[in-house]
Amino acid sequence: MRIRHVLPIAVLLGTLAVPAAAGPIRTYTGKATATDGRFRYGKVIVKTNGTKVTKIEIQAVTTIGCGGFMTVVFAPGDPEIQITKGSATIKGGKFSVRYRPVRSVEEQETEIKATITAKSVTGGTFKSGDLSTPAPLDGLCANGGRFSAKR
Repeated sequence: MRIRHVLPIAVLLGTLAVPAAAGPIRTYTGKATATDGRFRYGKVIVKTNGTKVTKIEIQAVTTIGCGGFMTVVFAPGDPEIQITKGSATIKGGKFSVRYRPVRSVEEQETEIKATITAKSVTGGTFKSGDLSTPAPLDGLCANGGRFSAKR
């Protein structure tokens, strides 16, 4: 009689101990351009794990206000980053997030939007600066552009 009670409990505990699969880990690479498409920026890397974006990196972006070039990075696991709108989750193939790259600098925000499928990232846009003003690209470390990437 005891064996009949122990076996179902062991099976139940065994199934609870196995974590659910998070989904496939994917890496996409591509290029970015200025908003008008006339100027090319550097390499784009987008990493996902199931329905979560784990990293977006857009290299060699021309920047106004802090001089030269910078790399736009969204890494939700970084404790310095603060998401202010949206999330790292891909919903219905759409991704949208607004975040502060450095928590303590309230005037500096970055917004990234894209459509993400199993094979590609399309329609990607990004802009950084003081997004609370009518002219966000006139502020501190301001930039903007478009990007796409494929697996």
